[in-house]
Formats: sequence, structure tokens, C-alpha cells
Amino acid sequence: MTAESVFIRLLLIFLLAAFFGLNSNAWAGVKTKINFRTEPQQRKVAGNYRIRFDENNVLLANVEAEIAVKDGHLYMAAWGADYLPNGWASFIKNLRITNDAGKVVNYESKPNGAWQLSSISDSLVRLSYQVDLSFTKTKWIYGNEQAGVYQDGALYVVTKALFIVSDDSSDYQINFNLPANWKISAPWQTSGADGRSFVAEDKNDLINNSVVLGKHTEYIFKDGNFTFSLALLGGTKDAKDLIAPTLQKTLHSYIQIFDKTPPTKFLMTVFYSGEADAEAFGKSAAFTERDPLTKDNLIRWGNTVAHEFFHSWNGHAVKGEGVVY
Repeated sequence: MTAESVFIRLLLIFLLAAFFGLNSNAWAGVKTKINFRTEPQQRKVAGNYRIRFDENNVLLANVEAEIAVKDGHLYMAAWGADYLPNGWASFIKNLRITNDAGKVVNYESKPNGAWQLSSISDSLVRLSYQVDLSFTKTKWIYGNEQAGVYQDGALYVVTKALFIVSDDSSDYQINFNLPANWKISAPWQTSGADGRSFVAEDKNDLINNSVVLGKHTEYIFKDGNFTFSLALLGGTKDAKDLIAPTLQKTLHSYIQIFDKTPPTKFLMTVFYSGEADAEAFGKSAAFTERDPLTKDNLIRWGNTVAHEFFHSWNGHAVKGEGVVY
């Protein structure tokens, strides 16, 4: 048995103990029923976003959107950049809002990334704004895996920084207009043949995730209904023949445990940073490491990435019996 196989088996024992509890019925030999969150099959589209990147200014996102508003209230994610007075809106530039007739709508900026429109209650509005992503080239106070990083022509960014939203919570269409030589790795289901259009199933799916754009190394593999995308930035691509098989085996083990997993797409991003850390989002996660990833330290970094990956079920897809979401 290889060292990697031993690692996977030991890891699963610890994860199962943490997930079910050492004194639970699962360990007493009683079969435990695992339920999954389900989404309605027919949902209205609450918003359309088009995000354009120019190769001459790769750290500036140009966003246009049509979204339904309620009570004239718009906002960004309220967590993750709370040390800034305006939160994620600190990076928003040139915001312009118009109504369905094309007339400019005035608004008042509120603390922590929110806006109150002056003359709109419940209606459709059009947004035009830019996002300054230059923060991805600096050290983020909580760790760059929680905000974004730009390395060697590849941009990793959490979606909290990209989207202005309303209180509506239906499907969202997202289209990326990118330079021809850029790739995109995203956690949402694709929509259309271009590979650059996606559907987020609700507001949380839209703003609590991450994407990778540009010149990065990507591996995609499937197991059952689960599609896994691995995005490697910078020097981590040199360890691709170690990272990819380890995560593929981990996925296979999880699918054996959660054999009723519905169709799911997940993105894992790996890059080197000043310290080892990790963060899980709705359908994605990011992992940073300070030292080169090798077989000698696999037990350490492998435990971390498998832990973050496990949150795709524990904390997101899996729900307790009788729990209503």
C-alpha cells in the first residue's frame, strides 16, 4: 500500500469521526441517512452580469448588469473585507445606475458596501461599474486566499469582490469576455458552448465563491456526478503530478461515502504564499502553502486540502434529516 493510500484512509477515519461523532448511531452500526440540499428545477433569472477584462489592464474588471431590486437596495457581501469602511465597495469605481427606460438613477452610498436608490422601489435596473483588483498584488490582511492574488499572468479572485446584488435570490447568468489566450476556471454550471458563460443558482452561489482567470494550469476530472476543477497558479504547477492524483483519490473516497451526491461542480485553487492557509466557499476553496509541495510533506498539506474539500458536503451540500433550508 502506498503512502498516499495510507494517508487517504487515515484522513477519512478522522473526517468521519468529526462528521458523525464518536458516540453517534453511525458508529453503533445503525445506518445513518444523509440528505442533500436540493434546488428547484424551474427558477426565474434574477440578474445578468457581463464581466470584461482587457489584456492591457488585467486587474480592472468592467462589469455591466441587469438585476431586479427590492426596496431600492443594492449591496455587496457584508463579510470578508469588514476592516475597510466601505467593505468590498472600496474597490468599486465609476458606478452608474439607470432604470429600464435608460434614465440615470441617483443613489446614496451606505457603509460596508451598500447603496440606496432614490427613486426605485421594486424594479429592474442596469448597472455599469469597474472593480479595481490591484489589491491582488498586495498582502491581504486575512490571507490572500480570502480575497485574491495575481501570480504569473493568472488572477484568482473571490466573487465577493465582483458582484453588486439585490435581495432577489433566483438564478444569475454570468458571462466573461476575456482575452483570447486566457482560460477560466469557475465553480458554476456552464451555460452555452463558449465555456465562458455560467449560471449561479442563487445569490449565495454568486457572491460566496471564487474564480481563476488568465494563464494558469487546470485539471478537470469527474467521479460520479461530481466534476472537480483544480487550478494551479505560479510555481504550484511544478507539483501537478502530485497534487492532482492526491485530490482525485480523495474525491473518489468522498464519493464512495456520499454516494447520493447530486450533480456538483467544485473548484480548488492552489498557490504559494507567505504562509500556509486555506479557505472554503460555497462550491470552491483555495489553499496556500509556503514551502514546496512534495511527497515528504504530503501528510500536512494533503490534510488541509482534503479538509477544505470536505466542506463541499459538510457545511454545504449535506443537511440533517428534517432540517429545512
